[in-house]
Amino acid sequence: MTELNWRTSGPATEKESTPEERLLLMQIEEGFRIFFPTRETVANSKGGIGAGGTICLQQQWYDRSDFPKELFRDCISKRAGLLMHSKLIFTAPADLNSTGGRDTGWAYVGSANLSESAWGRLIKDRRTKVPKLNCRNWECGVVIPLRDFAPARSLGSATPASTPPRTVQEHDLDPVFGGMIPVPMVTPGAEYSDRRPWFFMEG
Repeated sequence: MTELNWRTSGPATEKESTPEERLLLMQIEEGFRIFFPTRETVANSKGGIGAGGTICLQQQWYDRSDFPKELFRDCISKRAGLLMHSKLIFTAPADLNSTGGRDTGWAYVGSANLSESAWGRLIKDRRTKVPKLNCRNWECGVVIPLRDFAPARSLGSATPASTPPRTVQEHDLDPVFGGMIPVPMVTPGAEYSDRRPWFFMEG
């Protein structure tokens, strides 16, 4: 709803982000990672660049100034030399020893890729002015709560109060999710630096 109000609250030329919106963007940048292979990872796979045809990202979107490039991490399969077509979401508190513990974490396994077509776009109905979710695709998936499994070990030692906690995405996820669902990629993922992602239909 914050993003919807931000997007629809007036002419784009007159908009300035509010403190609430800036906080939301900061939280996303600190706590969200997208695992997607670089061109080098695809080229060095057993199938080479010919095996990357089902891994979809369009260069025209990635090169936009507002595309979240800083969230991307190289997706390297634990099965050496193979590429992945998995659609997974792993979410957990940065400190598993905090209040709530594993009860606040879950994993999603399904068919939805990271796209507006799959997850929908929140819009305001032109007639009723009531928010509604507009989805183009039919997807299927399951959500598995962490509380259904035996506790995993902590992600690390306690963080001093003066230091912001590291996000779960910057840790090895196996200790958190290994007892419930295999984590298929190497974590934490390497930053792209000056590398580029694999682009759909790239030769």
